[in-house]
Amino acid sequence: MKKASVKKCLLIGTVAMIAALVFHVIGFGMSSWITVDRGNYTEHFGIWKICTGYPSECYSTPSSDWMRAVQSFAVLGFVSLLVCVAVSIVPQCCCKQNTLKCILLIVGLAIFGVISLLLSIAIFSSKKDELIKGSPPQSFSFSFAFCITAMILAIIAVVCFFIQIKEN
Repeated sequence: MKKASVKKCLLIGTVAMIAALVFHVIGFGMSSWITVDRGNYTEHFGIWKICTGYPSECYSTPSSDWMRAVQSFAVLGFVSLLVCVAVSIVPQCCCKQNTLKCILLIVGLAIFGVISLLLSIAIFSSKKDELIKGSPPQSFSFSFAFCITAMILAIIAVVCFFIQIKEN
């Protein structure tokens, strides 16, 4: 592969990581990981708060060990993606000599971020029934989908960074 296409892999990986960060921030902050239809109103369950549609009211999610784990892994994923984006810009702008070291750091951060996002998503989806009283119709909502999209984009970025390492 030529130098220009190698640089292109780094650029594509960086753009994918920025997109992953944006999707994660949206999904991470919204209170609609699950939507529950209660007949005359709708409830939205997120990792930080629960909102009911009638009367319109929001309150914090119950503090349980598994919910704190979900929140912690989501925060770790956010911080990891944020640092990864910052570090992935460095080799493209100023760090020409130690590009391989920078990319190895980027890959480590990205893999840690992907694992953190995966754990937050997996724990939430396996324990979600503990949040919902009864067994009303429910569905995963857009915030949850945004976090999954963020994880997939981060995986794409990792692949691009691995291609960059292989070619360095």
